[in-house]
Amino acid sequence: MVSDLLYERAVAYVTQENDTSCAGLQRNLDIGYEKAVELRVQMEENGVFLNLKMTTCNENIIKVDHTIMEEDSKNVAEPFFKPWIGADYAASDERLLILGESHYGDESMSGNSTITFTQEYVDGQNHRFWTSIMQVVRGQPYWELDRREFWQSVAFYNYVQQPVAETAKVAPTSEMFSLSRDAFFRC
Repeated sequence: MVSDLLYERAVAYVTQENDTSCAGLQRNLDIGYEKAVELRVQMEENGVFLNLKMTTCNENIIKVDHTIMEEDSKNVAEPFFKPWIGADYAASDERLLILGESHYGDESMSGNSTITFTQEYVDGQNHRFWTSIMQVVRGQPYWELDRREFWQSVAFYNYVQQPVAETAKVAPTSEMFSLSRDAFFRC
């Protein structure tokens, strides 16, 4: 349960900065990812986001139309971090792309890091990030979810196409977001 004081600080930050991202909440409130997700869910349920002009890049989970405009697909960079595409993703009429912000690690990270990290989680390694995503999407506690079934049914892509820093709590720069745009529309 989130304390009233922490919730009030979160609402103040979100409305002042117009930033609903988990990363923003983590950095500015000095909290972990799960607490940031919990705050976002509570604020969304209370209608805090209704009057905000959503212009920041954040980890909102969205439905994506897989239409790529012809002019955007010419001479576009390929993504460095290849997306995770679950084995059952293409079989569904309604597909879900989970859009993350970025990876943290050193410059030697593999282009297959998104796939590798997600597969490790599917195979039983625990990680708060992937568990939180499942819970938010399904609206159920992790012990009621089948991680393999969930991750095989979705795609997951990190927008920023270079490691941001070696440790968390460092935000990607505007330039990193700009340089990653074309790769996103190519994936």
